[in-house]
Amino acid sequence: MERDDYTPARRSVQNLSNESEDSNANNANNAKGEFTTANSSSASLQLSQGILQMYEPPLAKAKGQLKELIGKQNKIYIDLSAEKFKLDNAEVIKLQEMKRAINIQTSKQKELQRKLQKQQHEESLIAKK
Repeated sequence: MERDDYTPARRSVQNLSNESEDSNANNANNAKGEFTTANSSSASLQLSQGILQMYEPPLAKAKGQLKELIGKQNKIYIDLSAEKFKLDNAEVIKLQEMKRAINIQTSKQKELQRKLQKQQHEESLIAKK
């Protein structure tokens, strides 16, 4: 019976020591994890710095070329806009001249019709006499 009395006590002591060992093992694993995390963080940082060093000069060159290209595009756009404005103005001027010519022709035609009607009226009056 003594054995039975001590058995639960032994079990609880064993459980406590096992829990202690488990927690020590977890702490050790956590420390390793933190070390691994620190190493991987350092490795990630070094890797990203290496990638930046490798790609930064070509990217800077490409950025400069893009700025130059955008500047040239803007100049071409301005030149094309100015040329379009000139062409539009030339077309407007041509249209205005054509309208003026049509108005002159219309007024001349009306004047000739009036003269013709007047002449025909005079001839009809002479014929009646």
